[in-house]
Amino acid sequence: MTTPRHAPARRALGRLAGLAAPCLLACGVGGQHEFDDYLDPFRADVYVHNGTGDSVELRVHPLAPAAGFDCDAIAGDPTALASGPSFDAAPLRLLSPGATAPARAEERVRECHAALLEIDGDARLVLFWYEGLYPVRWVDGLIEDPADHGPGAVLLSRDEGGALRWDSLGEPLVYALVDDDA
Repeated sequence: MTTPRHAPARRALGRLAGLAAPCLLACGVGGQHEFDDYLDPFRADVYVHNGTGDSVELRVHPLAPAAGFDCDAIAGDPTALASGPSFDAAPLRLLSPGATAPARAEERVRECHAALLEIDGDARLVLFWYEGLYPVRWVDGLIEDPADHGPGAVLLSRDEGGALRWDSLGEPLVYALVDDDA
């Protein structure tokens, strides 16, 4: 229960929030991004790490629960998953430099897994891996030392010209989508 002595502080916070709202909307913050960088440790077998030095906009689309396919057939061309309704919608997240994000919810157990990544609105990648290929382990939400990455890490970086690059530790699991318009 709020005591009367807290009332002035609550009113001040309310005024501050009211003053900040127009700036937040003008800056594109009001609901456009989710700012939970997963800075707390999480359990994952595959995760994305932002090593670009800048924040990146990231969507990690999980496989739809009803998506059914033959893992061995898809392994030949995982990008084929992107042409159908295989992935669920995903929120847009602003991933800070050094931050990490899981590629899937740990509780989804299948013979194989996939996720569709959209990075900065232009790069689209499909991640594909078999269950058990990478161990489920605790991953820090912020990794500054590259030696702390393990198998299953998808590492985002930029080349000297600023173009986005990606690599994975362990077995290959990242497949780039090429737009037909390009």
